[in-house]
Amino acid sequence: LPPVALPQVLATTDSLQATAPTAMIGALQAARSGHSQALALMQQGGTDASPQLLVGALQAMAQGQTGLDQALDIAAGVDPIAIGLLLTAVQKVREAAARTKCNM
Repeated sequence: LPPVALPQVLATTDSLQATAPTAMIGALQAARSGHSQALALMQQGGTDASPQLLVGALQAMAQGQTGLDQALDIAAGVDPIAIGLLLTAVQKVREAAARTKCNM
């Protein structure tokens, strides 16, 4: 599986952390952690990834998505300008997840 969107999501998360209000930092760190783990697992598996490895990568992506969703909820109340940046990252993760298939 080519982890196309994850590096972009990580870059967006990093740029958000640099300017985010303190209330969003924990959620953004959780998002980055989950997506970093997913990227590492996908790179480890290459094109012959086992179903267990793919499930682990998808679970890590879900944890990252949860962090982004929490950051988006916080941004809605704290910093409306950050919502546009977060929505881009959220959309990229959802598109990547939709393209990922796991046949178990």
